[in-house]
Amino acid sequence: MPDHPLLLFSTPTKADRDAGHGGGTPVHRPSLDRQRQRIGPKLATLNQAFDARRLTLQQIAPTENPELVLVIEAIGSVDNFANAVRRVPGLEWLVEGDEEGIPPDEDFFDEKSPDKKLSGQLFMLATNRQALDELLSLWNHYQADPTAAFARGLAPFKHVFAQLKDIRPWGVEDRVGNDPSVLAGPNR
Repeated sequence: MPDHPLLLFSTPTKADRDAGHGGGTPVHRPSLDRQRQRIGPKLATLNQAFDARRLTLQQIAPTENPELVLVIEAIGSVDNFANAVRRVPGLEWLVEGDEEGIPPDEDFFDEKSPDKKLSGQLFMLATNRQALDELLSLWNHYQADPTAAFARGLAPFKHVFAQLKDIRPWGVEDRVGNDPSVLAGPNR
């Protein structure tokens, strides 16, 4: 007699599948022209911040490859972004987090419920001059033709650019958050 009991299964039957509700509510995203208006100046500021940081570090101790931490906020989900980041020399993946309760604005909002808060992802990446130049090159490629193919493995950057709410150097607001009591300082 076997050590395990014998299991008997009924004859398989075909079951109906629930079609589900699809991919969720459509989120309005800004047009390419609007993204150019919004993101172009932020990337220029980021470039200036990188240069300022490089000058500061060179005054302290000469370095060929100073790093800057980038904060990238995207509305919605971006699949395979970590893999795409690894393909850009000098760009280093630091952390990713989900964001909930993002207030809608004129660029990003739920098309069915415009007042509904949104969700997104927050990425933190370390970069050097070479990586920042490559990021700017990808942005320029995307602006020229958002439907053009990116090099193998870099397509997630197109999705980030389309969903990009903010890109900035990591700063005080990222260290202390948006807590007004922390930003105001101690009571005297």
